[in-house]
Amino acid sequence: MSSLGPGAVIAGKYRLIGLLGKGAMGEVWRAEHVTLGAPVAIKLIDVDLLGSSGANENSEIVQRFFREAKAAAALRTPHVVQIQDHGYDGPLPYIAMEMLEGETLEQRIERVRVLPPLMTTTIITHIARAVGKAHEAGIVHRDLKPSNVFLVRNDEDEIAKVLDFGIAKAIGGGVLGSQGGVATRTGSVVGTPCYMSPEQALGNKTIDQRADLWALGVIAYECVVGVRPFDSEALGDLIVQICARPLPVPSAFGRVPDGFDAWFAKACAREPNERFQTAKELAESLRWILCPDQSGVWKLSQTHPSLPNIVMPQARVSAPGPEPSAFAKTSTPDPTTMTHRGLVSAVAPAQPAPKKMRPAVIAGAVAAAVISAVTVIVLLASTSGPAGTTDATNPSASPPSASPAAPPPKETVAAPTTASAAPSPSTPPTNEPAAGTTNAAPTASAAPSSTTRPPVNKGGTTNKKTGTTNKKTPDWGI
Repeated sequence: MSSLGPGAVIAGKYRLIGLLGKGAMGEVWRAEHVTLGAPVAIKLIDVDLLGSSGANENSEIVQRFFREAKAAAALRTPHVVQIQDHGYDGPLPYIAMEMLEGETLEQRIERVRVLPPLMTTTIITHIARAVGKAHEAGIVHRDLKPSNVFLVRNDEDEIAKVLDFGIAKAIGGGVLGSQGGVATRTGSVVGTPCYMSPEQALGNKTIDQRADLWALGVIAYECVVGVRPFDSEALGDLIVQICARPLPVPSAFGRVPDGFDAWFAKACAREPNERFQTAKELAESLRWILCPDQSGVWKLSQTHPSLPNIVMPQARVSAPGPEPSAFAKTSTPDPTTMTHRGLVSAVAPAQPAPKKMRPAVIAGAVAAAVISAVTVIVLLASTSGPAGTTDATNPSASPPSASPAAPPPKETVAAPTTASAAPSPSTPPTNEPAAGTTNAAPTASAAPSSTTRPPVNKGGTTNKKTGTTNKKTPDWGI
């Protein structure tokens, strides 16, 4: 490693402040420009890799080191780390890059394990933009992995940036030139095994941009499921998993959105012609799988025509009584105010039901009122008209009911104790037994007559001959 420490000045321009990290090729330091005071990140080659002769411009290590600077500088996109300077500090090569604040995707996955769908879609989209620019410039990254993706905090947003184009390969005479890229021999393996495509794992020389798309599919799998699709401690077993064994099905290892199984099978098809052919196509299709409502903070064009090869979820159309889980909100929205473009035409304000039963209800109420009135009239007529007499020989016959407001007066005539008394000229004869006598003759209740009745002594009747008075007991019809 470098013998430099904090306070050392590189190339007379950059003062080292603290070590940020170490890798297989060297170190990355936090530094600042001596005169401007601007923060930068300085990448230095491990001096042990240079050998006793020091830096040699023709050595493979130095070529790879500066190729990273050249490739990143050629890609003018916010999703690739920006290169500000490069050169030598004596025999020691260095690269000055923009200072990034945040964490790598590898650290994020270790901390969170399973990333939310919107976060995954955003990260994969940003990586796809970076490698898409690289592919347009004739550069294949060949080492895409979570540790080479840096998540930068930008106020309330987050931007993913691709790092380390050190083993990038030039295709089609791009910015790296016809001889650009790390020189490899047939059979040699370049890249990180867990994220290598089958053609990389087999050491094929004919590698193009679709190798990066394979790695992008593996990264998306790890973000959604939380584990790597291909992993083993033995390199040989790992190569067999990548090249020969059946592809893992994401839903067998965790809960995934509908359609993600088919998406991963296409993204990591072993035959390059069966994969997505561009990074943009891959990212757009994943957006439809993870965010079917098309929410997000980016702008992408419509789906590529080849997307129907993937089993895509159907457009969500609202039904009566939508479930809250169908929307990415904490409360169920009013179906009449939804703004989802797939729901606008399907949801209409509820129309009030026509009130067809109102005339029938009115007619029924009128009929009920008429029936009630007729019933009252009949009852009043029956109580005011003449009533028939009750047969005295039929003890079970009930006397006619009288109105509780004005019961008709009843009369009781006491029978004489020694001989039958002559009926009083002022009192009509009655067959009703007198109340309170022991030897009363059977009598019958007199029905009220419509003719004028003589006044009745309600306190009782007095026999003029005997001088006795019989108290009258009211007859309540029992």
